[in-house]
Amino acid sequence: MIPERNNYWLLDSVAGWQIAADSTTGVVYTATEGDITLDPLPGGAALLSNALVNGIECPVALAGNKNGNVFVLDGASDRVSRLDLQAQRARRIHAFGGRGSKLREFKSPRSLTVLPSGSIAVADTGNGRVQLFSAAPHALLQVWAGMKPCAVASDHCGIVYILDRKTRSILRVRASGDWLEPMGTGVLTDPVELAVAADQTIAVVDGRGSNAAIVIFPPDGGKPIKLTLVQLPLCLAFDDTGNLYCGTGNALISKVQPDDTVPDGWSLGGDGVSDLDGSVVKVAWIDGQGLYAILASATAGTAPVLFSMNPAGAYSPTGTFVTQSLESNIETCSWHRVQVVGTVPAGTSVTIQSSTSEAYDSGFSPFQMCMQATGDNPDCLVQSPPGRYLQLQFTLTSNGTATPQIHALKVYFPRQSYLQYLPAVFQDDNQSRLFLDRFLSVFQTTFDNFDTFLDDLWQLFDPYLTPDNVFPWLAAWLALPLDPSLTDAKKRQLLKTAFQYYQIRGTPAGLQQVVQSYTGVTNVRILEHWKLRNWTSLPLTGGLSQGARLWSHNLYARLQLGVSSQVGSFKLTNAPQPASEPDDWGANQFSLMFPANPYTAAATVASVEKIVEREKPAYTQEFLCPIYPRLRVGVQATLGVDAYVGKTNSVVLGKLATLSYDAVLGPSQADKDRQALGLSPYPRLGVDAKIL
Repeated sequence: MIPERNNYWLLDSVAGWQIAADSTTGVVYTATEGDITLDPLPGGAALLSNALVNGIECPVALAGNKNGNVFVLDGASDRVSRLDLQAQRARRIHAFGGRGSKLREFKSPRSLTVLPSGSIAVADTGNGRVQLFSAAPHALLQVWAGMKPCAVASDHCGIVYILDRKTRSILRVRASGDWLEPMGTGVLTDPVELAVAADQTIAVVDGRGSNAAIVIFPPDGGKPIKLTLVQLPLCLAFDDTGNLYCGTGNALISKVQPDDTVPDGWSLGGDGVSDLDGSVVKVAWIDGQGLYAILASATAGTAPVLFSMNPAGAYSPTGTFVTQSLESNIETCSWHRVQVVGTVPAGTSVTIQSSTSEAYDSGFSPFQMCMQATGDNPDCLVQSPPGRYLQLQFTLTSNGTATPQIHALKVYFPRQSYLQYLPAVFQDDNQSRLFLDRFLSVFQTTFDNFDTFLDDLWQLFDPYLTPDNVFPWLAAWLALPLDPSLTDAKKRQLLKTAFQYYQIRGTPAGLQQVVQSYTGVTNVRILEHWKLRNWTSLPLTGGLSQGARLWSHNLYARLQLGVSSQVGSFKLTNAPQPASEPDDWGANQFSLMFPANPYTAAATVASVEKIVEREKPAYTQEFLCPIYPRLRVGVQATLGVDAYVGKTNSVVLGKLATLSYDAVLGPSQADKDRQALGLSPYPRLGVDAKIL
């Protein structure tokens, strides 16, 4: 295989793990997604609370439905209770159950299963029958008699599987009552328990004690497989991925998993320790919840108890995998180093070994130890001699409750050591050269990381590439305050436009931009009050035009000799200077207008005020003017009801309208008639009137 880049191989779930076939033991990985970890095992057993199992005296069987609820068969009352795990309470089903031989009654029931439809099938062992009840209100649908059922199970198609000790076979029947060909006749000798996987693989515990074994019936009807991987198997349950969990007489829940690398197609993943004393007599996989089981105590006279177990509460002690032959395309290539991207929790480790060869599939040197890593993201030098191809062997070790987790692997090549900068005499002896080459690479790795940091430093100054945690640092360079409540996208935008904003900071355009950027308020308008002045002075030549207004020294009625000297016609003041009196009005003041929602106006005004106070010139005074919508069709006005287009209603001042606010006095009907004829009651200069 040829790497995509010429300086390192990248192995991960996207690029591919490049793991050699039949080389994995005790590790879990997915070719297209996920990390490499040790195989998870059941662990962390916890007894169910008294509040949840209240009223259940002697649990003998349990099953789950698609909603994650648990149904428990109580051998003391021969009734079924439904455990609501979210509400942490149990509800007994009264529609069926109770000791007896009549329909709906049970005698020594031993098993139950819940079909996808919600129907419940109960193995009424003492009465030699199986009764099928619908979901609530639990109508009796079917009664299958003439057998000795010891266990029942069902699949996603609604087929009920009955383990019949009378015929030593697996009976199969649809919920409609249609019987299918039985299985296991002549194979099973002492069947005890039954489980069915999603792909219709069937597992049966056949035999008791040390003679017990697990018999697997493949879904394709192939030859049954007898497994002796588990000691003292008692009960079985499949999870939704096809793994088989087996409760044992040693209070263990062992994991048996499909494995194409072994002849039987199944291998023992490991034993999940429950830390309880007794025998696991029933186990069930509950969708979305995990494993639930019944423990029969080793103490005589003690009732069985219900407990849950995390299917990934523990991990295999160790696991290994070997990569495929990685090619460098370089003859006698000196492979550089291996970098592991992942976590190695305390008490766990990752051991890396290497082997090289000049041929793809032969002649590899013995695996040589590179390192045993105990920290996160470890890396090590390749210790094997030069070779075109490289294989790596990884050994993961757990502490029982934690596992190393490998996200990716980077295999760097070729080694470019500082040795090439030393005199040639240091390379005369081959053995010394290899040692010195590796020794100098230790220092080079440190400097390479520093060089890489410098090479990538420019990315920290790009607002669209810099990591989120660098925002405050980069903003400090620009003296740009960043509100923590802003989204990352908004922060990046503000950082990107900071320089352009500083060029217009302190101007109306700049203030308008920053208010819109920080608050999200649109259509912000700023009116500087000095622009409202309408004063002018009479020029030395020319006349009045365009409505210009004259002003005089009497405007402020200031006490000035020869101007305003009569008592009562002046006021004492010292500002502004007489020559700038007309320019004093509205100086350094502005109004900032913005649309506001009446229901959130207070928060909007506070947000705008915060930004304006921070960004406006210190000598100015602002007036915030939130503008509320007045006419909103369908909300504050409805066309044809209380609002019209082109229609005039009678104006009643103070009631229906207010002058200069929402009403303007129009012409009378007589005036309208004159206007229609082109006449006017008012004199028009140059038309029917002239100045004498």
